[in-house]
Amino acid sequence: SFLSARFHRMLQRPIESTLAINARDAMPDGGRLSINVSNTTLVTDSDDAVTGEYVTLKITDNGTGMSQDVLSYAYDPFFTTKQQGKGTGLGLSMVYGFVKQSDGYINIESHVGEGTIVQIHLPRHQGLLDPIDLDTEIDQDKNTGESILLVEDDRDLLEMASQLLTNLGYRVHEAGDGIAALEILAGDGAVDLILTDVVLPKGMSGPDLATRAQAIFPDIKILYMSGYNEHPAIVRHEGKNPPPLISKPFRKAELADGIRAVLDRPH
Repeated sequence: SFLSARFHRMLQRPIESTLAINARDAMPDGGRLSINVSNTTLVTDSDDAVTGEYVTLKITDNGTGMSQDVLSYAYDPFFTTKQQGKGTGLGLSMVYGFVKQSDGYINIESHVGEGTIVQIHLPRHQGLLDPIDLDTEIDQDKNTGESILLVEDDRDLLEMASQLLTNLGYRVHEAGDGIAALEILAGDGAVDLILTDVVLPKGMSGPDLATRAQAIFPDIKILYMSGYNEHPAIVRHEGKNPPPLISKPFRKAELADGIRAVLDRPH
């Protein structure tokens, strides 16, 4: 489907920036990073891929590389080879989730001391697309100016999501972590919903924040967002009935529907 230029940039950032950051960290003494985009024809008999026309994003570095054992855990959430405090381990799992949501495929080749090659294949559309105004998909008359506490540690995503929520008619409070969110609640508890990332810095996760917030304000509703839609922290939080979750990246219509579904649900 057609995406606005702004939203297209939002979708790109998790892939290119995450992979570029990983490559940078794998070259502590410097090195070469290359990013190439090309039209490709993928021919495969694999059960995990379908033969067809794709756009391929290829990111190559000549850094430290990964052993085959490390490579086998590359997409697992929270698995990381970085020092404590240097990353959540969610980077590649978010990329993997986005690629799968787009009906694409990703493969990684890596060798210790030689570097890493990541190739992402996304289905290539044939023909022209008629522009679609995504705002027309949203019934904004349903919104009644509710107050939303948005908690996201990525500044770019925080600003983007805040703007989307404001355009949808909501009043938005912004916080970069759980501690800041609790301070906002302490100062102004008139919040109808907390929209929070699952993984947050400073030792307080999204589920931790939700538990503490609802202990003080039982009527506050929670909507999680995550780049990994089977996040173990979500499962731990509610057991067999995990709370509502929207997967990043999301379209404006998906965000609008997710917010309304939670706000309109009886307590």
